[in-house]
Amino acid sequence: MEAGNTRLGIFRTFLALLAAILCTSAVLVGATGCAAQAVPPPDQWGDTHNSPGATLTYKETGRMLIVGRTFATYNLFASGLPADKQYTLSTVILGAAPVKIDDVHLNHEGLVLSGLADPARNPEEPAPINLSGSKAESFQFAIVSADGQFRAFTRIIPFPLESSAGPCHLSVEELIPSYAGVLVVVSGLQPNEALVMECGCEKKVRKINDTADAQGIYRVAASTGVKGKRSGIFELKVMAQSCKIGIELPWGQGSERLQ
Repeated sequence: MEAGNTRLGIFRTFLALLAAILCTSAVLVGATGCAAQAVPPPDQWGDTHNSPGATLTYKETGRMLIVGRTFATYNLFASGLPADKQYTLSTVILGAAPVKIDDVHLNHEGLVLSGLADPARNPEEPAPINLSGSKAESFQFAIVSADGQFRAFTRIIPFPLESSAGPCHLSVEELIPSYAGVLVVVSGLQPNEALVMECGCEKKVRKINDTADAQGIYRVAASTGVKGKRSGIFELKVMAQSCKIGIELPWGQGSERLQ
């Protein structure tokens, strides 16, 4: 939780400098006076909870270095949601509770606009998302209408951890702080292709015979730690006829490094 609080502090501090966070502390302690009901609970996040036909996507607009940290800036775009409603923009970052960022609205192209914009001078001001994090760290975002009837979700990984081999591409998402748990996704395989997955921490190695799905994608969630150790190196390989591909990453104490 300490690592999550550190990331949350950096995230909140930077957005506060841009006047982009409202009522964050109140939402964190469970207050209801800041429209906390529009912030989805932890078990209701992800695009499986999108309103029918709705999507939330993002576009990176730039990167900047601030006090030795790289911040990536994004604009959010919604489709399949009515533009005549007020929305709440909220986020979940690893190891922290959901928090409200801002009250927002949409223009007719679906761009998520800041509720802090000056209607007279700049009514079309986007609600920028500024992120700094570790490799493979994901940030989830949601927009939910004030009446709770419309919602859409997205996930951003500003600093991917990935590799490629032949037609295959492998990516990692951190699921538990300090890379104690990760999700590995391999794409580019043949539909339903047989494969061997090999993973290990230190000298503990495990091999599993498995198959890709009908889209040629293989997903595996793995625990990286070794009992009695505080850190180490996690290795994972996927071996199939299409390709052989793998990744290794540190886990445990000192493994997370802000980019």
